Amino acid sequence: MKFLSKKSIFILLLVFFSSIAYYNFGIKESFVCTKVKRGDIFDSVSGNVRVLAEQTYQIKTIQNGLLSSIIKLPSAKSKFVKKNEILATLDSSDLNRSLNQAISSRKYLLEKMNTASVTSIQLENEIKELKIIDNLYHENGATLSQLDKKQNLVKQLQAKEKLEKISQEDELSSLSAKIDLLKSQIEKMIIRSPIEGEFIFSSVSPGDYLSSGQNIGTIISKERLIEASLIEEDCIDIKEGLSAAITLFTYGKKVIEGSVNRLSNVIDSNTGRRVVYLKVLDNSMILPTGSTGRVSIVKKKKTNCLLIPRKSLVGNSVFFFKDGKVSIRKINSGLRNLQKVEVMNGLNEGDIIVTQTPHLLNDEQKITPILSE
Repeated sequence: MKFLSKKSIFILLLVFFSSIAYYNFGIKESFVCTKVKRGDIFDSVSGNVRVLAEQTYQIKTIQNGLLSSIIKLPSAKSKFVKKNEILATLDSSDLNRSLNQAISSRKYLLEKMNTASVTSIQLENEIKELKIIDNLYHENGATLSQLDKKQNLVKQLQAKEKLEKISQEDELSSLSAKIDLLKSQIEKMIIRSPIEGEFIFSSVSPGDYLSSGQNIGTIISKERLIEASLIEEDCIDIKEGLSAAITLFTYGKKVIEGSVNRLSNVIDSNTGRRVVYLKVLDNSMILPTGSTGRVSIVKKKKTNCLLIPRKSLVGNSVFFFKDGKVSIRKINSGLRNLQKVEVMNGLNEGDIIVTQTPHLLNDEQKITPILSE
């Protein structure tokens, strides 16, 4: 085995001492740091959210028919509609003709019923003659046979008149029922909005033949319900009315104020998550259904406590800066949220800790601190 030459030994020693010199006197890497301060913290839990319509209706036909008109074509943009506003109509021309005919028939029948019939006129005359014969009979001017014959004739005419009236009333009732039925059928050919909301989806166009019960579109209410998915244990102490800060990807970093509306009574056994429903305090905001984002629900507030940024934590420790280098400092934490952590012990007010990428540091590593508020 050959021994190292004096030149090789010199190079190795030079590299070794250069490394030591660089470590102790070389350029130090910079890290963003901050001072431990006192302040207020909110105990909150966070979860994913999605926006739902409070009410959703699938619009369906009641009658068969040819579609005459619709206010939104399949490719057109959504439309805001009022309650009972006409959305679409089916062709009702045949029904309208039948309705007009029935109305005319009823009008003619009513005029006929208000006009004295031949039977009524004949009965009126026969009653007058009956009175004359009855008087003559009592004065011995007419026979009993003549009186009986006239009385029978009057009875026959009265029965005939009654039957005619029953027949006319029955016909009038039938015509009225037919008119009501035709009007009902025509009304069913008109499809109206069940709520005030937004007509967001249409699947048919004028000229399409639609069958009874066919789905033609979707309407959603203006009111929105936000569904938050939380871990089961995070739901402890959550109750109706707690404030919530909602951020939706649709609106970037904008914070939407809301509150807890209610908790679902069901917990998903597969995921261990529970749904919490939220409502937005500003009812004028238009939130697109299907939007997703995050929520932070505030359960309690604590004031005048030691606080550090949550991103400064590495497990249960932080990197404490002093005398040009950092050291690992274990802490006990209290309340925490997405941004801050309460320090129960392990740090003092004014201490400096690393807040940016602390996981890249080593214990006793020298750094150049960049203080940030």
